[in-house]
Amino acid sequence: MKKTLAILAALSSFALYGEQCNVSSSCCDNCCCGTPFISIGGGYSWSFKTSIKTGPFWDPSPQGYRDDLNESEFYFIGVGYHFPCVISASFELDYHPSFEYKRFQTSTANQTIGFLGDKTRHFRVSNTAFTFNLFLNKSGNYWSWNFCECFDMSPFIGAGVGVAYNTLSDFHSVLPLSTGDVSEPVRSIMVSNRRIALAAQAIGGFTIKLSEKLSLDLGYRWFYGGKFRSNNYTIESDNLNYTPHITQPWKGTLMANEAFASLSFSL
Repeated sequence: MKKTLAILAALSSFALYGEQCNVSSSCCDNCCCGTPFISIGGGYSWSFKTSIKTGPFWDPSPQGYRDDLNESEFYFIGVGYHFPCVISASFELDYHPSFEYKRFQTSTANQTIGFLGDKTRHFRVSNTAFTFNLFLNKSGNYWSWNFCECFDMSPFIGAGVGVAYNTLSDFHSVLPLSTGDVSEPVRSIMVSNRRIALAAQAIGGFTIKLSEKLSLDLGYRWFYGGKFRSNNYTIESDNLNYTPHITQPWKGTLMANEAFASLSFSL
Protein backbone atom coordinates (compact mmCIF):
# COMPACT_ATOMS: atom_id res chain seq x y z
CA MET A 1 0.00 0.00 0.00
CA LYS A 2 2.89 2.38 0.78
CA LYS A 3 4.27 1.76 -2.72
CA THR A 4 0.88 2.59 -4.21
CA LEU A 5 0.60 5.87 -2.31
CA ALA A 6 4.12 6.86 -3.37
CA ILE A 7 3.32 6.28 -7.05
CA LEU A 8 0.10 8.26 -6.87
CA ALA A 9 1.85 11.11 -5.02
CA ALA A 10 4.57 11.22 -7.71
CA LEU A 11 1.98 11.42 -10.47
CA SER A 12 0.26 14.27 -8.63
CA SER A 13 3.53 16.20 -8.29
CA PHE A 14 4.22 15.82 -12.01
CA ALA A 15 0.81 17.29 -12.68
CA LEU A 16 1.65 20.50 -10.81
CA TYR A 17 4.48 21.27 -13.23
CA GLY A 18 2.52 20.58 -16.42
CA GLU A 19 1.42 23.23 -18.87
CA GLN A 20 -2.19 24.13 -18.05
CA CYS A 21 -4.46 24.21 -21.09
CA ASN A 22 -6.93 27.05 -21.43
CA VAL A 23 -10.58 26.16 -20.81
CA SER A 24 -13.23 28.75 -21.48
CA SER A 25 -15.14 30.05 -18.48
CA SER A 26 -18.43 29.30 -20.20
CA CYS A 27 -17.58 25.58 -20.17
CA CYS A 28 -16.77 25.52 -16.46
CA ASP A 29 -19.92 27.49 -15.70
CA ASN A 30 -22.11 25.08 -17.61
CA CYS A 31 -22.08 21.56 -16.18
CA CYS A 32 -23.95 20.24 -19.20
CA CYS A 33 -21.06 20.71 -21.59
CA GLY A 34 -19.10 17.65 -20.50
CA THR A 35 -18.35 14.64 -22.69
CA PRO A 36 -19.47 11.00 -22.35
CA PHE A 37 -16.91 8.32 -23.22
CA ILE A 38 -16.41 4.58 -23.63
CA SER A 39 -13.16 2.83 -22.70
CA ILE A 40 -11.90 -0.67 -23.41
CA GLY A 41 -8.59 -2.19 -22.39
CA GLY A 42 -6.61 -4.84 -20.60
CA GLY A 43 -3.36 -5.62 -18.90
CA TYR A 44 -1.42 -7.96 -16.64
CA SER A 45 -1.79 -8.57 -12.91
CA TRP A 46 0.77 -9.74 -10.31
CA SER A 47 -0.78 -10.85 -7.03
CA PHE A 48 0.55 -10.18 -3.53
CA LYS A 49 1.28 -12.93 -1.01
CA THR A 50 -1.99 -14.44 0.19
CA SER A 51 -2.29 -15.61 3.80
CA ILE A 52 -4.48 -18.65 3.32
CA LYS A 53 -6.51 -19.61 6.38
CA THR A 54 -7.38 -23.29 6.57
CA GLY A 55 -8.36 -24.13 10.14
CA PRO A 56 -6.85 -26.84 12.38
CA PHE A 57 -8.13 -29.88 10.45
CA TRP A 58 -5.75 -29.50 7.50
CA ASP A 59 -2.18 -30.89 7.51
CA PRO A 60 0.29 -28.62 9.30
CA SER A 61 3.36 -28.08 7.13
CA PRO A 62 6.77 -26.39 7.53
CA GLN A 63 6.15 -24.61 4.21
CA GLY A 64 2.87 -23.19 5.46
CA TYR A 65 0.02 -22.04 3.22
CA ARG A 66 1.14 -18.47 2.51
CA ASP A 67 1.90 -17.94 -1.20
CA ASP A 68 0.97 -15.65 -4.05
CA LEU A 69 -1.61 -16.43 -6.71
CA ASN A 70 0.88 -15.93 -9.54
CA GLU A 71 -0.26 -13.84 -12.50
CA SER A 72 -3.35 -13.33 -14.62
CA GLU A 73 -4.22 -11.23 -17.64
CA PHE A 74 -7.33 -9.06 -17.26
CA TYR A 75 -9.78 -7.19 -19.48
CA PHE A 76 -12.16 -4.32 -18.82
CA ILE A 77 -14.78 -2.11 -20.41
CA GLY A 78 -16.20 1.11 -19.01
CA VAL A 79 -18.63 3.92 -19.71
CA GLY A 80 -18.19 7.35 -18.18
CA TYR A 81 -18.43 11.10 -18.34
CA HIS A 82 -15.82 13.86 -18.46
CA PHE A 83 -17.16 16.77 -16.41
CA PRO A 84 -15.98 20.26 -17.46
CA CYS A 85 -13.54 20.93 -14.62
CA VAL A 86 -10.94 18.18 -14.15
CA ILE A 87 -13.23 15.43 -12.77
CA SER A 88 -14.33 12.31 -14.67
CA ALA A 89 -16.47 9.39 -13.51
CA SER A 90 -17.01 5.89 -14.90
CA PHE A 91 -18.64 2.54 -14.31
CA GLU A 92 -16.23 -0.29 -15.14
CA LEU A 93 -16.52 -4.06 -15.57
CA ASP A 94 -13.28 -6.05 -15.05
CA TYR A 95 -12.53 -9.72 -15.60
CA HIS A 96 -9.48 -11.64 -14.33
CA PRO A 97 -9.85 -15.17 -15.76
CA SER A 98 -7.31 -17.17 -13.77
CA PHE A 99 -4.99 -16.64 -10.83
CA GLU A 100 -3.26 -19.93 -9.97
CA TYR A 101 -2.15 -21.11 -6.53
CA LYS A 102 0.54 -23.83 -6.40
CA ARG A 103 2.25 -24.80 -3.14
CA PHE A 104 4.40 -27.85 -2.34
CA GLN A 105 4.09 -29.05 1.25
CA THR A 106 5.72 -31.70 3.38
CA SER A 107 3.49 -32.98 6.16
CA THR A 108 4.23 -33.58 9.84
CA ALA A 109 0.79 -34.82 10.89
CA ASN A 110 0.15 -38.53 10.39
CA GLN A 111 -2.84 -38.25 12.72
CA THR A 112 -4.68 -35.80 10.41
CA ILE A 113 -7.92 -37.26 9.04
CA GLY A 114 -7.46 -38.06 5.35
CA PHE A 115 -3.67 -37.71 5.70
CA LEU A 116 -1.98 -37.52 2.29
CA GLY A 117 1.67 -36.98 3.22
CA ASP A 118 3.83 -34.78 0.97
CA LYS A 119 1.76 -33.12 -1.71
CA THR A 120 1.39 -30.12 -4.01
CA ARG A 121 -1.75 -28.05 -3.48
CA HIS A 122 -3.45 -26.40 -6.47
CA PHE A 123 -6.42 -24.16 -7.10
CA ARG A 124 -7.50 -21.28 -9.36
CA VAL A 125 -9.30 -18.01 -8.61
CA SER A 126 -11.23 -16.01 -11.21
CA ASN A 127 -12.51 -12.52 -10.48
CA THR A 128 -15.22 -10.37 -12.01
CA ALA A 129 -15.51 -6.86 -10.55
CA PHE A 130 -17.92 -3.98 -11.12
CA THR A 131 -16.66 -0.61 -9.83
CA PHE A 132 -17.59 3.07 -9.77
CA ASN A 133 -14.53 5.27 -10.31
CA LEU A 134 -13.62 8.94 -10.00
CA PHE A 135 -10.64 10.49 -11.82
CA LEU A 136 -8.71 13.75 -11.84
CA ASN A 137 -7.59 14.98 -15.27
CA LYS A 138 -8.53 11.83 -17.19
CA SER A 139 -9.97 14.07 -19.91
CA GLY A 140 -6.46 15.47 -20.52
CA ASN A 141 -7.62 19.09 -20.54
CA TYR A 142 -5.28 20.23 -17.74
CA TRP A 143 -1.58 19.88 -16.89
CA SER A 144 -0.70 18.55 -20.33
CA TRP A 145 2.47 18.50 -22.37
CA ASN A 146 2.63 18.74 -26.15
CA PHE A 147 5.16 16.52 -27.96
CA CYS A 148 6.39 17.53 -31.41
CA GLU A 149 3.00 19.10 -32.05
CA CYS A 150 1.79 15.56 -32.64
CA PHE A 151 -0.05 14.70 -29.43
CA ASP A 152 -0.70 15.88 -25.87
CA MET A 153 0.13 13.80 -22.79
CA SER A 154 -1.45 14.39 -19.37
CA PRO A 155 -1.11 12.65 -15.99
CA PHE A 156 -4.21 11.39 -14.19
CA ILE A 157 -5.08 9.70 -10.91
CA GLY A 158 -8.23 7.93 -9.77
CA ALA A 159 -9.85 5.52 -7.35
CA GLY A 160 -12.87 3.26 -7.34
CA VAL A 161 -15.00 0.95 -5.22
CA GLY A 162 -17.54 -1.73 -6.04
CA VAL A 163 -18.37 -5.42 -5.80
CA ALA A 164 -16.42 -8.52 -6.85
CA TYR A 165 -17.56 -12.00 -7.81
CA ASN A 166 -14.80 -14.49 -6.95
CA THR A 167 -14.80 -18.16 -7.98
CA LEU A 168 -12.37 -20.69 -6.50
CA SER A 169 -12.12 -23.73 -8.78
CA ASP A 170 -9.92 -26.70 -9.72
CA PHE A 171 -8.91 -27.34 -6.11
CA HIS A 172 -6.87 -30.53 -5.86
CA SER A 173 -3.77 -32.10 -4.32
CA VAL A 174 -1.15 -34.08 -6.25
CA LEU A 175 1.05 -36.68 -4.55
CA PRO A 176 4.64 -37.41 -5.70
CA LEU A 177 5.75 -40.97 -6.46
CA SER A 178 8.85 -42.41 -4.84
CA THR A 179 10.83 -41.71 -8.03
CA GLY A 180 10.16 -38.03 -7.55
CA ASP A 181 9.71 -37.29 -11.25
CA VAL A 182 6.14 -38.50 -11.84
CA SER A 183 2.98 -37.58 -9.94
CA GLU A 184 0.19 -39.86 -8.85
CA PRO A 185 -3.38 -39.19 -9.95
CA VAL A 186 -5.05 -36.16 -8.43
CA ARG A 187 -6.48 -36.61 -4.92
CA SER A 188 -8.66 -34.67 -2.52
CA ILE A 189 -10.81 -32.60 -4.90
CA MET A 190 -13.15 -29.73 -3.98
CA VAL A 191 -16.10 -28.55 -6.04
CA SER A 192 -15.98 -24.91 -7.22
CA ASN A 193 -17.23 -22.22 -4.86
CA ARG A 194 -18.33 -18.61 -5.50
CA ARG A 195 -18.41 -15.57 -3.24
CA ILE A 196 -19.48 -11.92 -3.52
CA ALA A 197 -16.97 -9.50 -1.97
CA LEU A 198 -15.83 -5.89 -1.83
CA ALA A 199 -13.66 -4.58 -4.69
CA ALA A 200 -11.51 -1.42 -4.75
CA GLN A 201 -8.71 0.11 -6.81
CA ALA A 202 -6.30 3.05 -6.89
CA ILE A 203 -5.11 4.17 -10.33
CA GLY A 204 -2.42 6.40 -11.81
CA GLY A 205 -1.15 6.91 -15.33
CA PHE A 206 -0.97 9.08 -18.42
CA THR A 207 -3.52 9.98 -21.07
CA ILE A 208 -2.18 10.44 -24.61
CA LYS A 209 -4.64 12.33 -26.81
CA LEU A 210 -4.34 10.87 -30.30
CA SER A 211 -7.18 12.96 -31.71
CA GLU A 212 -10.10 15.04 -30.55
CA LYS A 213 -12.15 11.88 -29.93
CA LEU A 214 -9.57 9.15 -29.29
CA SER A 215 -7.08 8.82 -26.44
CA LEU A 216 -4.73 6.12 -25.13
CA ASP A 217 -4.33 5.52 -21.38
CA LEU A 218 -1.22 3.84 -19.94
CA GLY A 219 -0.86 3.25 -16.22
CA TYR A 220 -0.65 1.30 -13.00
CA ARG A 221 -3.27 0.34 -10.48
CA TRP A 222 -3.44 -1.33 -7.11
CA PHE A 223 -6.35 -3.76 -7.24
CA TYR A 224 -8.23 -5.24 -4.29
CA GLY A 225 -10.36 -8.13 -5.50
CA GLY A 226 -11.92 -9.08 -2.18
CA LYS A 227 -12.10 -12.29 -0.21
CA PHE A 228 -12.50 -15.77 -1.67
CA ARG A 229 -13.10 -19.20 -0.14
CA SER A 230 -13.20 -22.85 -1.11
CA ASN A 231 -16.02 -25.30 -0.59
CA ASN A 232 -16.34 -27.09 2.75
CA TYR A 233 -15.93 -30.73 1.68
CA THR A 234 -13.49 -32.90 -0.27
CA ILE A 235 -13.87 -36.03 -2.38
CA GLU A 236 -11.29 -38.57 -3.57
CA SER A 237 -10.70 -38.75 -7.33
CA ASP A 238 -9.75 -42.43 -7.31
CA ASN A 239 -12.84 -43.65 -5.44
CA LEU A 240 -16.23 -42.91 -6.98
CA ASN A 241 -17.99 -44.32 -3.92
CA TYR A 242 -16.04 -42.13 -1.50
CA THR A 243 -18.21 -40.31 1.03
CA PRO A 244 -17.47 -36.56 0.95
CA HIS A 245 -15.39 -35.45 3.90
CA ILE A 246 -16.69 -32.27 5.58
CA THR A 247 -13.84 -29.92 6.42
CA GLN A 248 -13.13 -26.24 7.02
CA PRO A 249 -12.91 -24.16 3.82
CA TRP A 250 -9.77 -22.38 2.66
CA LYS A 251 -10.05 -18.59 2.87
CA GLY A 252 -7.91 -15.85 1.31
CA THR A 253 -7.86 -12.31 -0.10
CA LEU A 254 -7.01 -11.23 -3.65
CA MET A 255 -4.72 -8.16 -4.00
CA ALA A 256 -2.51 -7.34 -6.97
CA ASN A 257 -0.26 -4.86 -8.76
CA GLU A 258 -1.43 -4.26 -12.32
CA ALA A 259 -0.19 -2.60 -15.51
CA PHE A 260 -2.80 -1.64 -18.10
CA ALA A 261 -3.47 0.06 -21.41
CA SER A 262 -6.83 1.23 -22.73
CA LEU A 263 -8.44 3.21 -25.52
CA SER A 264 -11.08 5.83 -24.74
CA PHE A 265 -13.59 7.10 -27.30
CA SER A 266 -15.35 10.40 -26.59
CA LEU A 267 -18.93 10.50 -27.85
